Amino acid sequence: AQERVVGFFINMLPLQADLSDDPDFSTFLVRMRGIVLEAMENADAPLDRILESLRMQRSTSYTPFAQAMYFFQSYPEHAPQMSGLRIDRAHWSELRPPVAQGDLSLFVNQHVNGELMFEYSTDLYETATIQRMAGHFLELLAAAVESPQTAVSRLRLMTQQDIEQQARWNDTRRDLPAEATIAALIAAQTARTPEAVAVMFRGRELTYRALERRANAVAHVLCAQGVGPGMLVGLYVERSLEMVIGLLGILKAGGAYVPLDPAYPVDRLAYMVEMSDATVIVTQQVLRDALPSAVPSVVVIDADAPLDAAADAPVTGGCGADDPAYVIFTSGSTGKPKGVEIRQRSAVNLIRSIAREPGMTAADTICAISTLSFDIALTELVVPLTVGARILLVDRDTVRDGMALRRLVDAAPLTIMQATPATWRMLLDVGWAGKRDMRIISTGEALPRELADRLLPLGRELWNLYGPTETTVYSALCRVEPGEGAIIVGRPVDNTRIHIVDRHMQRLPVGVPGELLIGGDGLAAGYRGRPDLTAEKFISDPFSDDPAARLYRTGDLAFWRPDGTVQVVGRIDHQIKLRGFRIELGEIETVLAQYPGMTQVVVHCREDAAGDQRLVAYFTREGAQPVETDLREHLKHALPDYMVPSAFVGLDAFPLTPNGKVDRRALPAPEAAAAAAGDILAPRTPEETELVALWSDLFGRTEVDVRANFFDLGGHSVLGTQMLSRIKRDYGIELSLRVLFEAP
Repeated sequence: AQERVVGFFINMLPLQADLSDDPDFSTFLVRMRGIVLEAMENADAPLDRILESLRMQRSTSYTPFAQAMYFFQSYPEHAPQMSGLRIDRAHWSELRPPVAQGDLSLFVNQHVNGELMFEYSTDLYETATIQRMAGHFLELLAAAVESPQTAVSRLRLMTQQDIEQQARWNDTRRDLPAEATIAALIAAQTARTPEAVAVMFRGRELTYRALERRANAVAHVLCAQGVGPGMLVGLYVERSLEMVIGLLGILKAGGAYVPLDPAYPVDRLAYMVEMSDATVIVTQQVLRDALPSAVPSVVVIDADAPLDAAADAPVTGGCGADDPAYVIFTSGSTGKPKGVEIRQRSAVNLIRSIAREPGMTAADTICAISTLSFDIALTELVVPLTVGARILLVDRDTVRDGMALRRLVDAAPLTIMQATPATWRMLLDVGWAGKRDMRIISTGEALPRELADRLLPLGRELWNLYGPTETTVYSALCRVEPGEGAIIVGRPVDNTRIHIVDRHMQRLPVGVPGELLIGGDGLAAGYRGRPDLTAEKFISDPFSDDPAARLYRTGDLAFWRPDGTVQVVGRIDHQIKLRGFRIELGEIETVLAQYPGMTQVVVHCREDAAGDQRLVAYFTREGAQPVETDLREHLKHALPDYMVPSAFVGLDAFPLTPNGKVDRRALPAPEAAAAAAGDILAPRTPEETELVALWSDLFGRTEVDVRANFFDLGGHSVLGTQMLSRIKRDYGIELSLRVLFEAP
């Protein structure tokens, strides 16, 4: 009966291409011919029936099974002869329906040479995207015809125009000074403005001249201890004037500083000293008896100590541009931190670039709140000293207390402040109303659009700065403007190249996500004492004519935008950024797996409440479940506090994906696991009931154990500030954040 129906009936034929073994184009073509012929033997099977048998979930938002369709119109062409009728030939584009049949379709007509037609959903694609895609498709076809024996993964995709365009975007060349060292830049500025204020701390001030004299005194002592170019010196100090004096003194002596944060576990600090081969540690008197490791020489500095004539004589014969400036240890996936060694030239390149844009001059005062172990401290402690600006150094307690920090920012004559999104959010949550003449810089982790919209009216400018430690603090930056969509990381800084590649190291065109690689003067020398890891992450640059050129593999997933800016969209591994700290989840997993009886460990970063990320450790083990406090203490012996998970969940078995990997998305929330175990003590008094309600709201939980520790639940200074702010609002009681740290 259907043979008598007039119509055009097409059955969709599902095809699955197999590129798993990276075949060359000729092999792939033969393989696809076999796949098509085999599929055509079952061409009568309706696609709907296939979808039903596969039990695929239907959705109105996308086409099931496949989102791309290919139409090859191979029906015979003939000139119909119909008496009394005129036949006008219409182009196929004129006959298409007003709604796309699928997400993306390609039409080819064997009787129309040199013409392809793309049909696409305008909800998913912009016209410019399809135009670029069409050009890349033609380039791919041309490359396949020219070299059919080439692997499909290595066929040319980018046009020559694309390559030239990306080269222009990467043209960031700027000359560096002849003497490209930090000490030289600061000495030159000191000569220009010797009586200007350089550093302020707790009501005290040091001029450029006074800072130079005290740093000279430290440098002479260090030189007498054998410190010189290429030597690493531990800097074990609290946030103080001595921190700035010690840092500059080490650089003047020709050495490189290694930040040793007194808040870190002793075992971790001892490992850092060992890996850096430091034989000298610079410290303060209050820390002299608490050194993390025994070294041959200890230099104690005091901002009030009397000075002799040596303070007026700078050390001669310092380091060169290729000598190390500092080594910062970051989280490592092996269970131990890795030391990133930054050369003087790289640091100077960053200093000059940041001073130019976003900009810093002698008229500026910057608020320095970043820990010295966080590489962005270079922007706060060194860049200002090269342009004549003033540093307002903030102590540790004020930095983590939102209300105290708000009062300081409101009262001080600040023109620049950089902080992580978590810190900016903390300030906003305690009612910070902004500072009209201040440049706001967000860094350390992704800046959400929602937070950017809140910050934009509160300052003179808002900037987003991006970069891994391995490329000297910052590699890209952009000024944030009002609008919609994700915040981009912007354009490369001076003398920096950015490439975005696929897993076969082929460069990708605009709009196509891939791994972000960074090259240029900002690249670190490598990982101290880890040649294997250096070779893995710092690779030869295949896109440069310079045989010595290298690229750093960031592990970030990003794409080029049509205007030459870069947008980061995620990671290709399990490294995360949490409140500005870079964390390798594998390092936590390795340390926790060393606890007796553990059989498998997975650490996951959860975001069960919007904007509040936390670490949760999941494990299976032999024998009885361990006490959570024991697990926490085990980790604290090797890891800093920000790397200790807020919750620990024991499982009978891990949920798995179909290919046998741990399904992280199926891991239960800690609260659900605790409730299932019936291990929550309910409030017993009205006061406990009110506090439980407050904590439940803060942590986004339905239940909170009254015995819980604020920080063990995932609390941090940002959440603590929110809690204290609400206590002040609701009960009229003002508490400092120190109280929470003392009795969590």
